[in-house]
Amino acid sequence: MVNLKLQEELNQLKYKGLSPLDATVSLYEYLNEAAGPELGKDVYKQALSKNEPVGARDVVTRNYCGKVMLYRREFLKEYFDAERLR
Repeated sequence: MVNLKLQEELNQLKYKGLSPLDATVSLYEYLNEAAGPELGKDVYKQALSKNEPVGARDVVTRNYCGKVMLYRREFLKEYFDAERLR
């Protein structure tokens, strides 16, 4: 049985056809190294300005304990490609 109310709520959460569930990659996972707070803030601001879906995940490691933001891999590729052109 399909839950129509749940589907309607998920559709309302979409940004330009993208769901927050599409945001699955942290900056650390994308870059294979720690990004640092300044880069993290800049990427987050760009994502918000472009209405990109942003997720979050709690992380506990030896070096970091806290929340990390999650983005679509395609968005991060566009962001870093644009940064290289500057």
